[in-house]
Amino acid sequence: MTATQKRRARVKPSATPEQLFGRVPPSPSLDEPCFDVSPEERHQMIESAAYFLALKRGFVEGFELDDWVRAEREVDAALAARESPDVDD
Repeated sequence: MTATQKRRARVKPSATPEQLFGRVPPSPSLDEPCFDVSPEERHQMIESAAYFLALKRGFVEGFELDDWVRAEREVDAALAARESPDVDD
């Protein structure tokens, strides 16, 4: 088993950000109760999105934090859009 295959076997969507990155990127929206999902649900959504971003690029090492931050932005945007009423002109 190659080092990359071993890493893929270890990194699963259920891994914590600390396990994935060694630290958690700051998230100002985590402290703001503006979404209708719990912090745990939001975290799971981001975790899954980051995993699939990594999967899409073949789990190339060195981009874990980039994947997490991008996933965080995408999830927050999707949640915000879900809460914003459509405005018809």
